[in-house]
Amino acid sequence: MSDRYALVPEAVLAARAEGRITFRDVTVFAAIAMHANRSGRAYPGTTAVSELTGIHADNIRKSIASLKTAGLIEHVSGGFKGQNAVYQVATKAGQNDPPAVLKGGSKQPQRRVKKTVKAGQNSPTQQHTTTKEQHLAGDFLSVFSSDPEKTASTAKRYGRSIEFQTWYELFPRHDSPIDAEKAFAKAVKSLAKRFGNRDEAVRYLFAQTQAFAPVGREKGRFCPYPASWLNGGNYDAVQSITVKSSPAAKAPRDIEEVLL
Repeated sequence: MSDRYALVPEAVLAARAEGRITFRDVTVFAAIAMHANRSGRAYPGTTAVSELTGIHADNIRKSIASLKTAGLIEHVSGGFKGQNAVYQVATKAGQNDPPAVLKGGSKQPQRRVKKTVKAGQNSPTQQHTTTKEQHLAGDFLSVFSSDPEKTASTAKRYGRSIEFQTWYELFPRHDSPIDAEKAFAKAVKSLAKRFGNRDEAVRYLFAQTQAFAPVGREKGRFCPYPASWLNGGNYDAVQSITVKSSPAAKAPRDIEEVLL
């Protein structure tokens, strides 16, 4: 008997209570989570999950689809013939570890942290994320997300910015999110140089992505990966929105007004 175990977050049980997943799906989630590494990556393979749970491979695939729809696991890469799919699980395997204890029993660092929090002195990063970026993130959620609460929760769960998570869900294909996040940051930076303004660049990218979404859904499995689409600059090839008048051309009025 193995001594491995899995962390099952409250979100999984809540999804079961709401009827969005089945008991079988919970079992499959636990089996996948049991194979997760310290960063929450798991790639056990259908055969391994089947042997561990006694669930038929076809039903395991159905459960994985349900878990992905519920936002409890996310396909990262792989899944081709002869290659196991890699999933990001909605729990971090590293949380199994007990809190680190400083050698020598010194509690001075903990006292300094408490003093800082009590005085209300946020770090530069915390101060940065409590101003304009948070306001814009909320606006993106209200306009482009069909379920803002779920989008915000997913972004927090996987350590992503709300801005990227909203864009990622807007794009018609959801694969290789880590590569997509890097490509998103690169594309925004490149567009910001063109427009001379980052907010304008983000507006343009979201507008072009929204215009491409129905076309991408029609392409189905032939739709490009989000990272490939971004790295190839394909947002400029979308015909629904033409930007030729000037380098500072703006997105449609309704989008611009919401994102101001």
